[in-house]
Amino acid sequence: MSRYYHPALKQLAEQQVRYAPVDVRIAQIERVEKFLVDVQLDQSYTYQDVCERITEYRSDRFPDLVISGRDISHDLRCFVEDLSDTVDFPAESFDEPVLTSIAGGTEDWQAGDS
Repeated sequence: MSRYYHPALKQLAEQQVRYAPVDVRIAQIERVEKFLVDVQLDQSYTYQDVCERITEYRSDRFPDLVISGRDISHDLRCFVEDLSDTVDFPAESFDEPVLTSIAGGTEDWQAGDS
């Protein structure tokens, strides 16, 4: 999980992998994928807003942390990858296209066919 740009998002992913039940992680993956569509690369986002979009809980941690849209986009993809690795569902089992890593990991992404 060290490929994250921001340690706070890495920590959030580790917490979710460790403590969140599988159905919660699946819901978080779906929320992150929807959030990724909305992320504006030229805008900034507070950690608290990002955390709330992912978990539906507004954290009081890192209240001053502001992250660029470009970095959020990268870290959210890492987040999806890390949580997806723990739910043991192949991309083919979803009824819609999903992001899957290819060859070099998170640097190369493609929509999986479903």
